[in-house]
Amino acid sequence: MSEDGETAAQSRPAQIFLVVVAVIFGSEVIVMWVLAALPFTLPHAIEALADAVMLTLLIGPTLYFVLFRRMAADNRALLESACALRAARAGIEEQVVSRTLELNDALASQSAQNERLAGLADGTQMLQACSDLAEIGNVVAAQLEHQFSGVPGAFYAYRASRDAIERVASWGAAVDALPGTIAADDCWALRRGRLHVGGAAPGRLRCAEGACAGVHTLCLPLVAGGEAIGLIALRPEADPETASLGGVKQADWQPLLHAFCESVAVAVSNLRLRESLREQALRDQLTGLFNRRFIDETLRIELAQAARRGEPYSVAMIDVDHFKKFNDIYGHEAGDLVLSTLGAHLLRRMRRSDVACRYGGEEFLVLLPGTDGDTAQVVIEGLRRSVEELAVRLDETRQASMTISIGVATSPADGEDADTLLRSADAALYQSKHAGRNCVTRAQSAPSAPTPGARDCRSGRSSAGPVGGFSRSCRVPGCKQDQADRNLGNEVEAHQALESCGGEPLS
Repeated sequence: MSEDGETAAQSRPAQIFLVVVAVIFGSEVIVMWVLAALPFTLPHAIEALADAVMLTLLIGPTLYFVLFRRMAADNRALLESACALRAARAGIEEQVVSRTLELNDALASQSAQNERLAGLADGTQMLQACSDLAEIGNVVAAQLEHQFSGVPGAFYAYRASRDAIERVASWGAAVDALPGTIAADDCWALRRGRLHVGGAAPGRLRCAEGACAGVHTLCLPLVAGGEAIGLIALRPEADPETASLGGVKQADWQPLLHAFCESVAVAVSNLRLRESLREQALRDQLTGLFNRRFIDETLRIELAQAARRGEPYSVAMIDVDHFKKFNDIYGHEAGDLVLSTLGAHLLRRMRRSDVACRYGGEEFLVLLPGTDGDTAQVVIEGLRRSVEELAVRLDETRQASMTISIGVATSPADGEDADTLLRSADAALYQSKHAGRNCVTRAQSAPSAPTPGARDCRSGRSSAGPVGGFSRSCRVPGCKQDQADRNLGNEVEAHQALESCGGEPLS
């Protein structure tokens, strides 16, 4: 209402009051005139009554306008205020009820989210305790299937070549919905390194058909140290950007999945780091073979298992002949090339059940589980011959050959524990060195006294039986005559005998 309207509304009762007073006075004047004009005189009582009536008529409106009207206005204001207060109270109560319901929903949602976070915290602890990638896959599948019920998915990890990711675990209907292998360039999540929502909605990038393409896809890369190491792919039935994911609101599932993916990425990264450290601790970097530490950790256990099963267990100690001289002539880089070439040859040549190790320097050790002495000697002799034919290319114009000396020992005949068995193999290797190198010597559990006999060094055949507790098949290049078997306990005489028959001196 305007100010003029308010002023008019306030002045209207006063105008009415003035009109009423004027009417009353006018009526009084008229009545008095009428009384005075009468031909007879009225009693004083009637005149007094008339004056009282007129006075009452005058005082009544005056009191109403002066007192009762203000009180009535105040009452109306009070009534209006009471009505407004009741309406406000009702509105407040409705708001309180609405806010209470919202708060209860929020508390229930937060409680459910806390339960999910607690479950993921347990899953994170389980991830850190996993010892291999398959166990991590099982934990991921169990957690995501529980947290997002009814949403199929799969967990992928990069293979060693890093050209593709392979499915480690899956849940729900993901076995048929998601492929077993995805090329790294076919998945937008891997290429972008961030969450990718794909599908048939307009404006969305769809992965290649051979990747995780589908009507609705949700891919989360596993990133650790700025490098993608895997992927979690989900196949929800509805669009995850407009609908809930397995009953979890969008505002809740995004931080939940991001936190869980970070935990999975850390677990996979730690696992690979542990595997790498263990590999470095147990592998020789030059040859790619297991090292001395692996022998110390493994041989004792395998000997105990072989003894429990009642099976033989053989070991072969190998030494590269004249390696020091080779280093002096061609240099240490060429020597490293010889060792790496021999290591690669051992990996190719040995049986799948055998284990080749670098024992130290130019010495190697081959473990032959479940192999008796006769079979081990045949296998190792074949290895010696293949190494003899092996050519080491030093550069574009030069190549060199190598020979090896080998000692073979078998448990339990030559030793029931690792130390004794290795000492027997090392002693047999020592005898191969003194027998002219490039030969295989087998340790004997009950050595006989040294027996002289004739041996053809060129053919490697010995006319006598085991000498000094060792049997040998030898190859000494350049030997042109037969000679009596040497007393293997006399190192000086053995050395002189080799030089006299044209063999190379011991290194």
